[in-house]
Amino acid sequence: MQRPIPKPSPPHSPRKLAPHAALRGAILKARNETGLGQSAVAERAGISARTVAAIETETGSYIPRPAIVARIALALGRNAQEFLHLAGYEELPQSQIEKIQQSILEYPLKKELDPKHFFESLRDELSRDTPILLNALYTSPPGLQHREDVQTVIAELIDRGLWLSMSVPYPRVGQTEYKPHLAGFYASVYREVLTLAFSLLIRVKADNRKQLAVFAPKIPVANAEQFFIMPPISTSETRSALIRFYNRKTAAAFTHELGAWVTFAQDHRDSWYTFYSRRKGNHIGPDELLWPWLDYFNDVISSCDPLRGTGWDEQTRMGSWEKLPLAVPAI
Repeated sequence: MQRPIPKPSPPHSPRKLAPHAALRGAILKARNETGLGQSAVAERAGISARTVAAIETETGSYIPRPAIVARIALALGRNAQEFLHLAGYEELPQSQIEKIQQSILEYPLKKELDPKHFFESLRDELSRDTPILLNALYTSPPGLQHREDVQTVIAELIDRGLWLSMSVPYPRVGQTEYKPHLAGFYASVYREVLTLAFSLLIRVKADNRKQLAVFAPKIPVANAEQFFIMPPISTSETRSALIRFYNRKTAAAFTHELGAWVTFAQDHRDSWYTFYSRRKGNHIGPDELLWPWLDYFNDVISSCDPLRGTGWDEQTRMGSWEKLPLAVPAI
């Protein structure tokens, strides 16, 4: 039986690069053409420099989420859909691309930011029609204690329309033989938070002092030892914050952002991280991140109304929290 004559092979065509290699090559080429370093690209895109470095690792295979790919492309001035195609993704809706582009232009959310720069970014958004409520949770001593520059900015923001709640989640206990070192840590956090609150109060105008309050869990002192379950700091100090942006002039009365001020123990470096935001059209993080924090701060949030200018007082029903007394002596 005669063997079939084999068909001639098609002309050689270049091998299609794997998604990681294709995306890596496009980013490196664009960076070379624009003269931007990894840190500059990350800053423009609102991501960490580590993310850019991971993509550019020749032996790696890391490909970030589609929204991050689009952010990198737009930060480099390139077509986002083309970068998504190289990374092996389908195109994103143009409306989402436009939102990402707008967020990069108006407010480049950064994975890592100096806290002063973050608070300064709030300055132009504050007015009596657009107040902001920042709910800070101090699981470690406040980073503001060693940052006089940030204290000055926050005092200015309070006079512009910032409302600041400072909450400590630990039980308030005195000297005790039961876990004395942990009790001492809890007490030191309270002491430093109250010291910071007083320092801020004396910097702001008297009429605006109602916009700052310190809260503690409503736990009877006799039962406080039952709540010795919160650990002390380790490699870093973290203070989380739920921020609500109000707007009297829009149908959506408010939007939210979640962030954290982190101080790394080994070098005392301060960083602000934003891990959820719907601010200025941003879509950072899933809504599931927000919901537990809204529950956690519900009593504090619902007991003041920044749009009406009504703040917290001792008669306000605080649910699971109690407001600690703060008094500034008359001069």
